[in-house]
Amino acid sequence: SVTSHSFFSPLAEAALHNAYALASLYELVERQLRSSPGGGQGPVLRPLPAETREGLIEGACSSEDGCLAERVALSLSVIGRALQHYDDVSQRHEAACVRALMLQVQSLVALANGNTSAAMRLVSEAAAIEDGATALLLPPSVTLLFLPSAALEGALRLLLLGRNTTGHAPQAARAAVAAFERCLAPSAFPRMPLCLLGRARALVHAGDKEGASASYTQLLRESEWEEDEAECGRGLEEARVYTSASPSQGLLAFAASEQAEPQGERGSSARIVRMGYLASSYYPDGSTAAWGHDMRLAVELAVQEFNEAVSHTPVQMELVCVVETNGSVAGLNATLARMVDAGVDAVLGADWSRVAVAAAAYLAPYRIPLLSAGSTTSALDQSPNVFRSVYSDSRAAALLLEVVRERIVYGGATDKRIGILGSQDAFGLSGVDVVKASARRAGIDVSAVAAFPSTDPTTGELIGDGCAVNASNILIVQQAVESVRASGVRTLVVSATGPSTQCIFAAAAALGMTSDASYTWLATEEVHPTGGWTSPWGRRVATAAVGYVTYLGRPYEGSPAMRHFEHRFREEHGHAPSSASWAGYSFDLVGLVYEAARAGASADADRSLITMLRTIEYDGITGPISFPAGSSSPPTARIGMLQLNQTGTFTTVGVTDGVTGELDLFLAPFCIPSPGSGLFPFLAAILIGAAVGGAAVAIVTRQSSRQRVPPPIEECCYARI
Repeated sequence: SVTSHSFFSPLAEAALHNAYALASLYELVERQLRSSPGGGQGPVLRPLPAETREGLIEGACSSEDGCLAERVALSLSVIGRALQHYDDVSQRHEAACVRALMLQVQSLVALANGNTSAAMRLVSEAAAIEDGATALLLPPSVTLLFLPSAALEGALRLLLLGRNTTGHAPQAARAAVAAFERCLAPSAFPRMPLCLLGRARALVHAGDKEGASASYTQLLRESEWEEDEAECGRGLEEARVYTSASPSQGLLAFAASEQAEPQGERGSSARIVRMGYLASSYYPDGSTAAWGHDMRLAVELAVQEFNEAVSHTPVQMELVCVVETNGSVAGLNATLARMVDAGVDAVLGADWSRVAVAAAAYLAPYRIPLLSAGSTTSALDQSPNVFRSVYSDSRAAALLLEVVRERIVYGGATDKRIGILGSQDAFGLSGVDVVKASARRAGIDVSAVAAFPSTDPTTGELIGDGCAVNASNILIVQQAVESVRASGVRTLVVSATGPSTQCIFAAAAALGMTSDASYTWLATEEVHPTGGWTSPWGRRVATAAVGYVTYLGRPYEGSPAMRHFEHRFREEHGHAPSSASWAGYSFDLVGLVYEAARAGASADADRSLITMLRTIEYDGITGPISFPAGSSSPPTARIGMLQLNQTGTFTTVGVTDGVTGELDLFLAPFCIPSPGSGLFPFLAAILIGAAVGGAAVAIVTRQSSRQRVPPPIEECCYARI
């Protein structure tokens, strides 16, 4: 085709290819939902081939899906060239309409790949563009060439609603009604039969019998559809059946139509709990976070297992919306709005703390609980709609000060001062507050505090979180590190996101602040450098990081329940979870939702999950979970203290008691080296002993931190870890 008006209209070409792509993708999504009512199954389309100026397909395409990926890519290419043409000739109205065509196709691609929130955001954006185009030309006659975006939005919302029983998720039904109302606006298409039919169906879902009857009646009276056209004839027959029956019979007739889904063994009384999931499979710099990806897989496995194992109960769980995040809150409110529109009963995930804080605030007015397995920030401690299967930093960060106290009491250290470094975000700053309060209680002087931005709050640009990909950011972080070093402290506590903690260590290495130079480091995050410890960036981080102490959840990994979970995870996904702890905490989120929904199934439990979560005591695979006195984390969740060794692995050097919550530290005293020893002043002797890093280490056996006595200084052995 050509991109001028000399032969074919670019708009007509774009509309034709839009129709090709929408028809194919819509059919694919329908098949997906019929085979998997709970939502997307991950990517369905193969990656689209790279576009060249002359064409997209250079060889035989796959016949498995009818060359769908190639056809969609070609359609987007033609639409893109048409858009470029109208932009070049400054035809704003046509450009707006073609831009809407492109967004429509991109919306269906997102839906085919299981990203419901992105799909609805894109189609809503397309509808907004068309609405704005009426200011340039009224009526928007050129849009008669293709499906109005408001109609497509309504159709997609209906498609997703149609997998559930009638009347479920009224918020989502009302959103569909609103979309069709925009289609039927006087400045748009006030008599379009498709939108009249869609509005009627959406009103049925919303429980508005009178409104549905009126819309069906208008369809019969004003429609230009022909009876002998198959699809149109069925729509007219549906309208006649509904309007000729009593209101209640009309609802039953519609529920029995092809829009309804049979309930199987659970029966029509089963309560369907709809869940959204904010996954954390990526770091801010775009690299894959294996722990976050495995947490998502654990949630999906839990939904599958609970639905299969408890089919005799009146609860069924559906993961209706899964959205990937990378720690950024950009676009988060739009994503959550789509989840609310979809009628979710709970949102899971949000394992980046800044995402969790923002999500909890957004969901609170809707009485929708947020359940997180990874957000440990103390900023969420008293959030009324937050429930975590993991510890809070208000407990865990305080343990770092217990380690410092051990160094003073048992290691003979005379310097009772510390410096604190934090990232300027919800996670980092709340941790700084915890460390300062814990230091006051322990009689430890905080001599210096410095913070730096992990991201730009306005643009979302990575700063501390982006040092691995932009080395110039290290200079920003280095200013904060230098200000703390200038105070003369030798013990530093870091409260920052994982990527920002890496950046602190890289900055400290540049300033010579290593363990070799008698600096002691403690941090709130277990770091895993981008590219691994053997990469250039990893080696740079390790220069200062080796020997630092941090903490991590330490569930009962040897229990039968955890062993069974790990076995099922390997069986289902072909590999062990990268972190059994984080994956286990995620698995338990689904158990919490199920237990709360089951407890409230006998009553009107709409939005009552928060109440039920406050009352249950759940025996999860990671340990007992409950939320007494308005807390958002289990009060005795086990926490392990870890120390980084030279091989890039972490050794457990302490653990909290699962009943009392008190810390039992396995670290040997923080011995002060004799003059000229030149060895680490901050080293661990592990109870299992024998050797660490190839050098012998003394074994110091103690029953409890409350019974310890300082051993003679000559009993200390030193070795590089």
